[in-house]
Amino acid sequence: LHPVADVTEGELCIGGVCVAEGYLNQPKLTAEKFQQWQPPQGSPQRIYRTGDVARKLPDGNFEFLGRKDDQVKIRGYRIELGEIEAALTKLPNVTQAVVTVNKDIPGQNRLIAYFTSDKEEQELPLRNQLAYLLPDYMVPSGFVRVSEFKRTPNGKVDRKKLPHPGQKTVDRAILAPRTDMERTVVNVMAQV
Repeated sequence: LHPVADVTEGELCIGGVCVAEGYLNQPKLTAEKFQQWQPPQGSPQRIYRTGDVARKLPDGNFEFLGRKDDQVKIRGYRIELGEIEAALTKLPNVTQAVVTVNKDIPGQNRLIAYFTSDKEEQELPLRNQLAYLLPDYMVPSGFVRVSEFKRTPNGKVDRKKLPHPGQKTVDRAILAPRTDMERTVVNVMAQV
């Protein structure tokens, strides 16, 4: 909680009269995110720790560099990747899981779940099973089975070495258009 020099990476914190008192009925999260801070000059103030990593540019703007934790924003929803991974490992056919954000199409982030399984390669109904455990916006759009996860020297999963999801996903059937309306929509979307 010490200020850093301009252009230096640090956690973005918000202070001032606009900061809330905390999260409703969540004292543990409130204690973690809302803290008292003593600026170099002036009186102590309440600040909110956003978890965003940023740096202040010479022109006064802030450049967002990423997150301190595994929280991401997909289609307006803040999502903890660890929650999805925990739900995946509760499923009977999944031994380990890692969830990442894939940016195949500029401006469109999608969740991809990588998993290991002790079962033979088969069409696992992971998407349907996760739909019972998670809200729809947290269910990954792609699933990739891997034999094992490559590790960094300190034992963490090396996310940079995960295979590109490509077109190979589990549990995604392609249905041909069945009606004239569906054919029209497919043709329009193909042109777009």
